[in-house]
Amino acid sequence: MAIRIVSTLLALSLTGMAEVHSHSESEHDNHSAENGVRFSPHLSTALALGGSTGDADFLAESGHHDPHYDGFNLQAFEVGGALDVGDDFTIFAIYNLQWDREEAWDGHWEEAYMDFRILPSLTIRSGMQLPAFGRENYLHVHARDFVQASLATTRFLGEDGLIMNCVSFTNTWGSENQQALTLGLGSVYAHEHSHDEEEHDDHPLHAEEALLKGNILQARWQSEFRPWQVGVSGIVGENHWERTTFIVGADIERRLRIAGKAATLAAEVSYRNVDAINEDDDQKVSFDETALSLSLAYDFAEDWQWNNRIEWLSGEEMAGLDERTRFSTNVSHLYCWNHTHNTLRLQYDADFLPGGEVENSVWFQIVVEWGDGH
Repeated sequence: MAIRIVSTLLALSLTGMAEVHSHSESEHDNHSAENGVRFSPHLSTALALGGSTGDADFLAESGHHDPHYDGFNLQAFEVGGALDVGDDFTIFAIYNLQWDREEAWDGHWEEAYMDFRILPSLTIRSGMQLPAFGRENYLHVHARDFVQASLATTRFLGEDGLIMNCVSFTNTWGSENQQALTLGLGSVYAHEHSHDEEEHDDHPLHAEEALLKGNILQARWQSEFRPWQVGVSGIVGENHWERTTFIVGADIERRLRIAGKAATLAAEVSYRNVDAINEDDDQKVSFDETALSLSLAYDFAEDWQWNNRIEWLSGEEMAGLDERTRFSTNVSHLYCWNHTHNTLRLQYDADFLPGGEVENSVWFQIVVEWGDGH
């Protein structure tokens, strides 16, 4: 089924490519001006080569699109595009396909929504979407600065982050100090991966039950007053115990120059409170977790970037959620070639686990993007 979906989308994308390249730039502009309709296809792939001192269980604890095996990992193959009708209406969809050594191809929709601007400052988005929470959840695999998703994203929101079927409203205002407020209401997009039917462990709380399921209210406020950008995010909804999970976060970043080169320093804190049910005695209990992250991106040369991030998760013993600390550093080369945007990335990770254990990982990632449809 996943192969048929991707084949269809790929055919549409290739048709869009042929149409785009069959006209001159001036003819394309005239066509757009006459009917206001434009289709922008998008293709991207991300793969990682490398390995870790951690065992299979250690790698399996990471996000769905993170490397899970020593050697070759096809993290994502994304096919999609955007259909713009004038300046106020957009239909966007993207399907993500991953190759798994055990179950072969495994795919799911990441986004499929309609955007409608009803006022110059107010936009309605309806459908499947990656809601803005913190600095990462809204990013697709090819757009991230690190090989893996952040620890907080996969622990608090799910192995794919949070994908919602919802209606959201975004209002923007301000000129020099740009402000944006987004409110969304909906439920989690239900999709299963090949490993979702694993047996539960012996802990009285099953960690995956803490993830959000339905009746979700999501909000984010973001303000930009250069060189600063700050944001506050919040999500509350029903979890798989049919009780409440509440998550709140705050992030800040500052653009600066170091030795004459551009850099971005960012910090983020997240907190979640989970109402749960003890599986041993069916009693209602609650637990909470905190996550911290600090990162630095430095453009040390043209088309070259040095990215660093340190993360910490507090953990929860009853749910079998270990305290985690991870340090990641990578050197990334970003370049364009033959109408594609490409990234070559070499990354080292050090994961500090309970008991003083340290797992070391090295990954070489290749990301290739084509098109303006994302």
